[in-house]
Amino acid sequence: MNQEKIGKFIAKCRKEKNLTQEQLAEKLGITYKAVSKWECGKGLPDVSLYEILCKELDISLNEFFAGEHIKENQVIQKSEENIMNIVKDENQKKKNLKFTIIILIIIISFLIAIVFIALNLMKNYFTTAKTFKYNWKITIPSDLEEEYYTDSGPSFFGDGERYSVFNGSKFIMDFNSNKNQELEQRIGELNNKLNIPKENQIDFSHKYVWKKITDKEDERDELFIIYDYELNKYYFYEFFV
Repeated sequence: MNQEKIGKFIAKCRKEKNLTQEQLAEKLGITYKAVSKWECGKGLPDVSLYEILCKELDISLNEFFAGEHIKENQVIQKSEENIMNIVKDENQKKKNLKFTIIILIIIISFLIAIVFIALNLMKNYFTTAKTFKYNWKITIPSDLEEEYYTDSGPSFFGDGERYSVFNGSKFIMDFNSNKNQELEQRIGELNNKLNIPKENQIDFSHKYVWKKITDKEDERDELFIIYDYELNKYYFYEFFV
């Protein structure tokens, strides 16, 4: 449908009825700005207004769609033209909708790709070693190699557990050398909770030393570092409350 032509026709018919935009709008129960928008060809009335608008302007629906008065001998011809125009408009709307959907899919895919890349960059930047330095003020020597990591997943309150294993040369810390059954039980429970594979769990039958570190800002947050002499590995257990 030709919005501009229909808009001019609405304006012409309104003036023939000696109605202002405000008066026509009042009869239709809308604002005069809507009428002005139609008459400028910037839009069409809502479908629910077609019948009452045609009645107020004393025109047929056929004439409304045609954007002009129709003579009796032209009714059939104009009806067919209007039907074809409506079909074309609907087809164009479908094409526009498909195009819009395709563009949205491309945009969403692009955003997902950006998020994925950003997460990978963050993952590479915020390595386990760097989080230890940030959270616990511990510097992991560069020659220690991380071979396993898992955690309990993100939490709204920031609580949860993290577990990681490093191997390599020993770094100097003040460790406790005595066996600690309470620690062993707690670590065993965490191994089960995080479903840590047996080969990535510490073997407490080996000779080990351990150290407990608490967060200065919240002493409920704890880090346990356990060193296995036989395997030359470090096991880090982080508990956040």
